[in-house]
Amino acid sequence: MGPWRLAPPGDVDGDGDLRGGAEPKRNPAGARCGCDADCDGDAAVCMLGICMQRAEGRCAAPNSEEGCAPGSRCFNTDILADTGVCYPVYDPEACEGVENRHGLCSPRRGDGCNAACGAACAEDTVGPGHVGAACDADEACSLPGATCYRDADPAEPNGWVEGYCLAFDCESDDQCGPEAGCFPAAEGGAPVCMNTCGSDLDCRPGYVCHVLDEAHGSACFAGCDAAATCPDGATCLGELCVPDEVACSPDVPSGWCPKGSHCDDGVCRKEAFACASEGDALEPNDDAGAAVSAPAGVTKELTLCEGDEDWFRIVVPERTIVRVGIRFRHAAGDIDLVAYDGAGRLLGSRYGEQYPYSYRDQETNTEFYGFYSERGGAEYLVRVVGYDGGQNAYDLDVASYPYIDGPSCVGAGFSFDECVGFGDGGSGLLPFPFPDPDDSVVGGGYVWETFSNYRFARRELIMLVRDALAETLRAFPGTAPLSLIDVCQMNGVTPGYDVDDPRHPKSTHDQGGNIDIAYFQTDGSNDGEIICGDGSKHEDGYCSSAAKRKHIVDLEREAFFMARLFRSARTRVIGVDKIIAPFLSETAERLNALPSSDPRKITDVELASFSDRMAYGEGWPYHHHHIHLSMDWWPKRGAGDGGQAGASFAAPPGIHRSPGLAGEQRMAWPPRPGAAKR
Repeated sequence: MGPWRLAPPGDVDGDGDLRGGAEPKRNPAGARCGCDADCDGDAAVCMLGICMQRAEGRCAAPNSEEGCAPGSRCFNTDILADTGVCYPVYDPEACEGVENRHGLCSPRRGDGCNAACGAACAEDTVGPGHVGAACDADEACSLPGATCYRDADPAEPNGWVEGYCLAFDCESDDQCGPEAGCFPAAEGGAPVCMNTCGSDLDCRPGYVCHVLDEAHGSACFAGCDAAATCPDGATCLGELCVPDEVACSPDVPSGWCPKGSHCDDGVCRKEAFACASEGDALEPNDDAGAAVSAPAGVTKELTLCEGDEDWFRIVVPERTIVRVGIRFRHAAGDIDLVAYDGAGRLLGSRYGEQYPYSYRDQETNTEFYGFYSERGGAEYLVRVVGYDGGQNAYDLDVASYPYIDGPSCVGAGFSFDECVGFGDGGSGLLPFPFPDPDDSVVGGGYVWETFSNYRFARRELIMLVRDALAETLRAFPGTAPLSLIDVCQMNGVTPGYDVDDPRHPKSTHDQGGNIDIAYFQTDGSNDGEIICGDGSKHEDGYCSSAAKRKHIVDLEREAFFMARLFRSARTRVIGVDKIIAPFLSETAERLNALPSSDPRKITDVELASFSDRMAYGEGWPYHHHHIHLSMDWWPKRGAGDGGQAGASFAAPPGIHRSPGLAGEQRMAWPPRPGAAKR
């Protein structure tokens, strides 16, 4: 029969040609066809098996009426190069195609007609390796400097199924290759090479044609609908193609659903979760006295019903970090994980002390903590509780990781990959744990001042910060606990992207190798606060010159702590406020001049780092509130190297004074001119 799915009515010999014998009936727009002649009208065309009408030339703009009969909409297409195509408004009685996202009757991607008698029977394709082509690694893309852009975390799909070859930082269309152009489609309106299109059917499966603006035209972005179908092995949910093994379905009854809905027995629903029965397999555990030991691994299908609480006890082995968390669908019900020490004293909810419990703007589908014990046997409690009567089903996730304190991660016996946290979707990162007051290194020397989901770090970063802090506590007895602030999301991405409200410039906290740390302060609080003393506010970004006299930075402690952070060759840069930086350099010189018997003395190499690896200036705003420690970026690795599959992180420029951090770039969503996350 040919490539189309159904033979049109009257095709007696199955060749798709209705012209033999008696004059055939001509089909109206929206009806099935096999050839152009099957369709009624002088401008009729059989497009992928559905009768359409040619426009009066090329369309002036996508989805416009110009050039089409009233009630139809005009789209240009690579399938029919000489004119646009008029899509009729969808009418279920007349349309034998499908309704697309514009409310129009459309052919379905993957259907076809007889190319021997139809001018629009072959779908447009993207050449292997070209911009817009499928890929599994950067090397699969042929354009120099191209990136294979795809889901970073399979459990939280972004719709870029089977990968998409694109290239950032283009300057003109001619740099992008065939059927591609340079569009301001990355975050902040940054330019990127993308596959051009006129209509959704010009894009490959899993992608739709989005208009950026009149000046730049249209490009293929992640998306789907009834006409623009997904590739095999993926399902269209919430206008994105989601892999079948992740998408909510009867086979995956707790799978992924679009934001604002949750998976209930394989169906995405917006209604809140309601318990069908009382309790679960680990009940009764409704208070601290009835806490049950948290099973290792993932315990699925636990439930939190109205008025219920679930308590779990964790015993941490020697020199081990235990990660404890819950996974759930927040849209079904708001539940929280709260941590306590073994005596039942509050360690913190996921917010820390700076946010009231009623603050709910950072709610996600996961909440995790890290617990550590140097000697072994330290006990902790976690409590799962609904907020404002919230009910939900959840999975309890408990995992353990070996950990040893010391100045060098590799020197402690860990492999390089274990130290830097390589792993798909951030799987190599550890939760920076609560301090263990009984350990001999830092004791209770730090506190957390950020959400628990933003504390994921490389093993080498945890070791470096704890070791530098331990040295500072020894050199300066009586030092108050130091506040640690944002590190990284569990998936290796800068904090805030999980709620579409980034807390930092793009990529600056990626990879678990970056952390914000409060300044040591003369008032002894050592918490995250603006240290200028001159009335500067957050939006000012920097201290004013008045801070030279009024700042509250404890310069000796701060310079010593930074010197110990600089001791690691893996420390790339530490960012500080531009007014405070000269004082830190001067203080470092004084510490270097101390006699060798003084525990505050720093080395010549550490002193040199205040010139080579301390960054400040106009490129480093908001460091009047905290310092920013950044370790070396991951090297570019392919999937076969054992690193994050196909991850591509640009090497940063040389750091001096006011550097710009270069890291992984992200596509804006939804696509729009100059789109940028806040």
